[in-house]
Amino acid sequence: MTESRHLLFEVLEDLGIEYLFGVEGTTELPLIDGCAAFPGVTYVQVLHENIALGAAMGYGRMTGKPGVVVVHVTPGVAHALANLYNAWRAQIPLVFIGGQQSSELVTQEPLLWSNTVELTRQFTKWSHELKNVYELPLVLQRAFKEAMAEPQGPVFLSMPVDLTIQETNLKAYPVTRIGSRICGDLSAIDKAADLLAKAKNPGIVTGDGCGLSGAWSELLELANQIGAAVHNESLSTIMNYPPLDYHWQNELPEDADGMRTTLGQYDVVLLCGFSSQAPMTVFDGGPPLIPDSAIKIYLSNNPWEIGKNFPGAAAIQGDIRTSLGPLMDAIAAKNPDQDAIASRNLALAKVYDQLLTDWEQYIIKVRESKPISPALIAYELGQLQPKGLIYVDEANTGTGPFLRLLPYQDPLSYYSGKGDALGYSMASAIGMKLAAPHRTIVNVAGDGAALFYPQAYWTAAKYNLPILFIVLNNREYKTLKQGLEAMHKFWHEVTEPPGLDIRNPNLDFTAIAAAFGVEGERIVDPKDIRAALERGLSAGKPYVLEFLIEGKVDDTWPTG
Repeated sequence: MTESRHLLFEVLEDLGIEYLFGVEGTTELPLIDGCAAFPGVTYVQVLHENIALGAAMGYGRMTGKPGVVVVHVTPGVAHALANLYNAWRAQIPLVFIGGQQSSELVTQEPLLWSNTVELTRQFTKWSHELKNVYELPLVLQRAFKEAMAEPQGPVFLSMPVDLTIQETNLKAYPVTRIGSRICGDLSAIDKAADLLAKAKNPGIVTGDGCGLSGAWSELLELANQIGAAVHNESLSTIMNYPPLDYHWQNELPEDADGMRTTLGQYDVVLLCGFSSQAPMTVFDGGPPLIPDSAIKIYLSNNPWEIGKNFPGAAAIQGDIRTSLGPLMDAIAAKNPDQDAIASRNLALAKVYDQLLTDWEQYIIKVRESKPISPALIAYELGQLQPKGLIYVDEANTGTGPFLRLLPYQDPLSYYSGKGDALGYSMASAIGMKLAAPHRTIVNVAGDGAALFYPQAYWTAAKYNLPILFIVLNNREYKTLKQGLEAMHKFWHEVTEPPGLDIRNPNLDFTAIAAAFGVEGERIVDPKDIRAALERGLSAGKPYVLEFLIEGKVDDTWPTG
């Protein structure tokens, strides 16, 4: 006989999951205590449930295995909903466990109880409350299987405390691993190939499905084969295309006019792993974001994203990397116009060469300007070539230069949040460092985002995780001011509303970090950037660099 909680740890051992993230509460204490009996699983203590879930997101993204979170009844689950939403939108595998009151008390609506299954259902692939100990092997197997099955995502389990400590002879089931390298339907591939071979000016939009499939080399080959410009979808959570290739055109704009103009220049658009289909908070009520003039082709492993908003002339459901080979073979068999393709590739290469020249000139200009430009921070960081860099992004209005100027070695070198609920990056950096201790983790966040969960510093310090936290402090919610400017295009003019600045009193992020046990420094002069980055990267422990960028920043960086 053994206690039923041990079944969870048998599953973690089966999958090689090394960490359990959480905030302590009485109903889940048996699960936390279980880490003592299973030394292969380490309990990672955090000070807020949303940090626990964010750290599990980072671990899940890096490993492809579910990050596992344990929180306390209704308040704990509610505190973690923002990052649960982010994980749901980004298709990150999680098993989110809410410790529940004793099953014998639930009907009496005890302290802290609520229907947490309903609370989480809309942001999970499956949400379930354990009914009895006998279903535990089935429930655990289903939960972890479902979290890992493509498209991946979070699963929620409500576990009454009495059902985690009950004596049982049951053993955990081995978790079913579902193969994901499924090739798309060949007739649909042939139809897509015919459209792409005949295209006069094709474009490709790469979504997160591309990076998750590991399809960099195949996509680069396809772009060269058909002479296509490549855009990342807006709000990409990973790097979906090698950014040093001349076909790459940055992320799509996040405004309606910009998205229409960008995609309207193509006669055929391959929407590959596309999921950020309406990546804007302000809409002008105009025509479709992808113009009707563009023929749309879909390739995705997620049928929900295929033709969700815009009908496709060809639609391929399958693994992206696996399906691209047959697609390229089919295109080659159509004998496309090689002269036209060469001309398009040459034109894209010329634009890229000019872009590199423009960046060189821009960096020279901002070296002498104040306040500090985020682009100069990105440039200096890129020049240092940190080993195995993973850039964890919550810079919001400063993201552009970091996408272009950093050395990305693989799709997982970049990480961001698709849900756009603030407060994911510092926590996720913790989970990523635990999952990939040999890689350099640099988290860049705006001051607004960095204020959501500064308790993350404490966990980084407690486990001595050498993460470089960079805070871009402009003492305002710049993204909101830009949003207000966009709204003014079709809304009445108003004076700047209250609540868009973060000053009076002004905040000192180095002091905030120090209160949680993390050293840091503030930088105000551009000439000090390189040395400060070197100190932070070599600290051998968590370190905070606060860059004061208050005032008018030259953010007219080149886009190509």
